[in-house]
Amino acid sequence: DGEITSFFPIFGTNHKFNGFMDYFYVGNHANSVGLQDIYAKAVIKTGKSSSLLAKLHYFSAAEDIAGTDDNYLGTELDLVFTQKILPYATLKIGYSQMFAGDSMEVLKGVTNPSGLQNWGWAMLVVKPNFLKWSPKPQQ
Repeated sequence: DGEITSFFPIFGTNHKFNGFMDYFYVGNHANSVGLQDIYAKAVIKTGKSSSLLAKLHYFSAAEDIAGTDDNYLGTELDLVFTQKILPYATLKIGYSQMFAGDSMEVLKGVTNPSGLQNWGWAMLVVKPNFLKWSPKPQQ
């Protein structure tokens, strides 16, 4: 009938809601079966200037997937270690692991949805303060 029944954000929220591996935001996500993401996260302080973020996502399709009677897509684990190394620099190291369900093969066309699917990354965040300025108090 020409009515659009799927939703995806106009402006990217990439990793915020859909896991760090971008399985359901980048690529063939538009006009599909929708996504339900039940997740839990925890930030654990590992030192005076370091922490570990852990997020666990449970992904399932919001609608029935043609060719299967299972809407479970997979579980993703995201880990990010953050270490402040200078007052203006932070090191972040991340790792993600996807444990795909059998329905992922139908939805995404992957040949081995139960296979090893992971990635790691490192990022140096530098936020220098080139111009130190503060307003003078009003008298």
